[in-house]
Amino acid sequence: AAGPKSSVSSSGSTGPSPLSSLPHALHDHVSGSEDLHNYRSNMAVHRRGLLRRKVPIATMLSWSKAAISAPMLITPDKKLWRAALDLFKQVQAYMGDRHLRGREAAPVARHVVSTGWATVALRDELYLQLCKQTTSNRNKASNLRGWELFCMCLNFFPPSPKFHSYLQGYIAKSIDSPDKDIAVHAAHALKKLDRARQTGARKGQAAPTQEEVDLAKASILRTPLFGSSLEDIMELQVSTFPGLKIPRVIQVLAGAVLQQN
Repeated sequence: AAGPKSSVSSSGSTGPSPLSSLPHALHDHVSGSEDLHNYRSNMAVHRRGLLRRKVPIATMLSWSKAAISAPMLITPDKKLWRAALDLFKQVQAYMGDRHLRGREAAPVARHVVSTGWATVALRDELYLQLCKQTTSNRNKASNLRGWELFCMCLNFFPPSPKFHSYLQGYIAKSIDSPDKDIAVHAAHALKKLDRARQTGARKGQAAPTQEEVDLAKASILRTPLFGSSLEDIMELQVSTFPGLKIPRVIQVLAGAVLQQN
């Protein structure tokens, strides 16, 4: 069964579709499946009320103001169980759905990113929590911050291969969102997801620094030339220099060097 769709309001802004910024290799995945069939066995069963009625999957995967009482995924390890519940609270705090209690938002984002980067067993849990909190979220500011977290996390680590197709489908459907801000973030997240699938998690033993996390957030709304992959550079220039087989920047720099003899 397909997962629930997020509800967002239109920002009223116009411009080129964020789809145009995607590498051609990803275009076919924009209508990707959100099917949880291959992952449903990993999901926990949530219950509520005196009769401990089972919470429907659609409700379980929809935005909640309240904290979760159990992880989204089956988590036998008690330490990971507690860490998953705390992680959800940190996600809520960054999104503005919970008081920051005197903290700044940036360090909270770094805590979320670092936790997912350092603890492989919590990565799918984190991404499913973000799916939940960006589904049927009527608060645009909160929803946008959830998408910021998506982009920042995907800059440093991928989901498990088993969860990849669901996450890909979930993100892809938001590229056509009437809210341009959400669409831009979704397009960026989809590119980062594809890159993370190919390269894996960020290498090294040190957790991402605050500066690195801040740069990951800043990169959502800008397209840096230096530091980008060759594939990204060529995709960006295809509309303006369709016949150019090398990055335009190399042509410009080579010309400047020749002019200086």
